[in-house]
Amino acid sequence: MRGRRMARMFWDPNLFIYLFENNAKWSPRFVEFRQRMRQRRDELLTSCLSVGEVLAKPKESGNAVLEKVYLNFFSGVRFS
Repeated sequence: MRGRRMARMFWDPNLFIYLFENNAKWSPRFVEFRQRMRQRRDELLTSCLSVGEVLAKPKESGNAVLEKVYLNFFSGVRFS
């Protein structure tokens, strides 16, 4: 990937939900998409509002496992 610049990609809450919540139709596509982003060293961007939105359902339903998956993923994110 000589000469290729890193891309910055903004994800809204639905893309995280597809990535982590095993949607039969969409999850495999976004797992593959995220893997390609990592290989290219693309930067994944989102907002604090998006993080709050994806955490709302697991918190409300008491799904501590899914909540922890999200928190672990976002723990390394730097917010400005």
